[in-house]
Formats: sequence, C-alpha cells, structure tokens
Amino acid sequence: MVTTPNGFEGRFKRIDPCRFAIEAGGQSAWVDELLTGLGHEVVVANPRRLRMIYENHSMSDEVDAEQLARVARLDPSLLHGIEHRKHSTRVDLGKARSRDMLVATRTTLINHVRGQMKSFGMKLGTR
Repeated sequence: MVTTPNGFEGRFKRIDPCRFAIEAGGQSAWVDELLTGLGHEVVVANPRRLRMIYENHSMSDEVDAEQLARVARLDPSLLHGIEHRKHSTRVDLGKARSRDMLVATRTTLINHVRGQMKSFGMKLGTR
C-alpha cells in the first residue's frame, strides 16, 4: 500500500469502521482526517507520553504498531490522544512558516553575498 491519500482511501474504505491507533507525527494529521472521514475511529497517540514506545530499544515500526494496537484495544485513554489543528488552521500556519523560511533564506543569502564581496574589498548598496 502506498502512503498517499489515494492509497489509504483505496485500502481503508473497503473495511468496516474500526479503531485505528496512530502515532502523532508529520503525516498523522492527514491520515487522521482521511480515516475519520471514512467513518473509522482514530486515536492519535502522543509518543512523548508513551514510555513503552519512546524507551523501546528495538526501534521497530512493527513492534510500535503492535504495542499501540494492544493499548488501544485495552484502554485508548492510555495513549494520551491528541487532536490536530483544523485543516484551515494548518494551511494558514504552513503559509506563515513558509513565508518566514523564505525571508530568513533571503536574509542569509544577502548577508553571504555581502560578506563575500567585502572579502574582495567591495561593498554592495542596500537595494
């Protein structure tokens, strides 16, 4: 299965509604949104609150998934579930962070060029 919205939808729209336990991370927001939209229950576990996962020395996705499933089956509240920001809020935040990154990169490039020119005894104007 491909880790894309289309891949997930193709796989999980065919099964009866069930509970999914996923770990919070970079892709968990869209996975949560998609699975919830398909009628499934999704518990997004806070990995910082799960000692059994973050102190696990095996560092295996399969072992982590099995542990999440067992805890979700026993008592989902033990996963210290989180709620993602709304989609529109995540879009706005992404735009703001991208703009900040662009401004910081531009500033870094300008300072680099000015520093290089100074090493040759030249000075650039402000604009």
